[in-house]
Amino acid sequence: MDSGERVFLWACHVDYWYSAPTDPFEDAWCAERQSAYAQLWNEKYIYTPQGVVNGQQAWAFVGSNEIEARTYINAALEQPVTTGVTLWVESAPGDDPLVLTYQVVDPPADYDLVVVLVERDVDHAITGGECAGDTLHHDNSMREYFVVPDATEGEITLPWAAEQVWENSSVIGWIQVEGTHHIVGATQTHLDPALR
Repeated sequence: MDSGERVFLWACHVDYWYSAPTDPFEDAWCAERQSAYAQLWNEKYIYTPQGVVNGQQAWAFVGSNEIEARTYINAALEQPVTTGVTLWVESAPGDDPLVLTYQVVDPPADYDLVVVLVERDVDHAITGGECAGDTLHHDNSMREYFVVPDATEGEITLPWAAEQVWENSSVIGWIQVEGTHHIVGATQTHLDPALR
């Protein structure tokens, strides 16, 4: 991607990959979201890793395929942004919960604001499954999420994990059309003011 392009990547870890909970980021919501896509798109199976750009079936691919990822992201960057969304961090480092305020401008008729708290630069050892013994590195992995239907401004609180590093964390928010999950606007705010 060219510098200055606003591409917001986040990793949603499904909870069906390992037979035991060895992934600190796994969340049932990720598998539920993936199943919702499959149902919308009349897909028989779900799989991981899967990449989806802007919630659109035409831009869904095997997540490790860098060529497809770049192709679909470039295509998405050519689409107009129709909805504005802004997130502000109201908390100080280490506050629990994390408090955010938000504003949505020109939303579609029926929509959800989805906000995810992510963390970068995390290593953890895998203790079970086919990757047992490996140490995996994660960037922009989801720690928490919040969904707000049809709201234009307000406050969100997210739990804060004691082990999470403030300087390596961000919040990503997007507006998705209800019923299709198409994303029509997005933003990212780093918790570290030096990165904003």
